[in-house]
Amino acid sequence: MKLKIKDATYIKKRHQYITGTDLHAFIIENSDFVASEFNKILKTDLDPKSEHLAQKVFRILHDKHILVRSLREAEDKKKYPKKLLAWEEDSDSDSCQSCDEGDKKGGKKKEKKIDFNKLDPTGFYILYLEQSQSSLYFYLVLIIIGILAFCLLPVWPLELKIFIWWVSYILLIIMVGLLIIRWILYGFFLIFGKEFWLFPELFNDSVRI
Repeated sequence: MKLKIKDATYIKKRHQYITGTDLHAFIIENSDFVASEFNKILKTDLDPKSEHLAQKVFRILHDKHILVRSLREAEDKKKYPKKLLAWEEDSDSDSCQSCDEGDKKGGKKKEKKIDFNKLDPTGFYILYLEQSQSSLYFYLVLIIIGILAFCLLPVWPLELKIFIWWVSYILLIIMVGLLIIRWILYGFFLIFGKEFWLFPELFNDSVRI
């Protein structure tokens, strides 16, 4: 299963986030992988067979401030909203927009108590993955240079245009040949009842955590 990571505006910046439902399903379906990676990197003792594995993994990520609870705007009813709001852990539960009003009896609201140390399937969690500002500026400069170079293509020297054409042509042949070899090998092993892909993650653009 792939972990669905979405983009949204959070505190006037673009951030990536995941839902509690997607995170819980990913951890349960990939329990062996998740537990082994956490045990290897963080020196934990997670048991992949534990029924509380998802909560333990979330607690570790939360304590390290990798996951931060947020809430959707009241009028945004999409499954994956495009704008999230900050939600402090010490805020009053009666003031947050995503809390359930519950049954109104005697003019009183039934408050929903939020435990930020537990994974809420209905929650939205901002991903805070460290990335240096210098690397962001470097990639931004590369993008600008690439756009300017493309716009100036008509004034490039003829030799450089021919060189780029040959590079593109060779890369296309290599890609097509690789695809043909992958399918030939897949069909050959399928005869013996086995599925085999050369470079199985070649077209996999999903993100694993």
